[in-house]
Amino acid sequence: MNKKDPHFKKLQAVWYGKLKEEGFVDIEDNSLSDVPLKQWSFNFFRMNYVPEKYEALKSYYDRANLILRTFNFQNEGYRQVWELHCQGFSERDIAKKISIYKKSAVHKIIAKILRDTR
Repeated sequence: MNKKDPHFKKLQAVWYGKLKEEGFVDIEDNSLSDVPLKQWSFNFFRMNYVPEKYEALKSYYDRANLILRTFNFQNEGYRQVWELHCQGFSERDIAKKISIYKKSAVHKIIAKILRDTR
């Protein structure tokens, strides 16, 4: 369907009206022919997604996985906590998966393993 076709424009107006009634906020500027974004987000990504940030995170998880493979854990529960931590699970999610530990205990276990492996 051609965007310049009057039938298309009428149909588009109906659907845009329905979206607006539902509270939808369009990120594109439909008043212009090339329909650009209302706010250019290049600076947001440039400022927030710097390579050093990802390198530091990758380095941390590389070290965490090395600890998982080589460290002598106090017990199997500690090892399970650390394994889930290495997979990126939050402390709260780890506590849900391993029901024997509360979130505060999971936090302490992770901190202890980090201290013991310095």
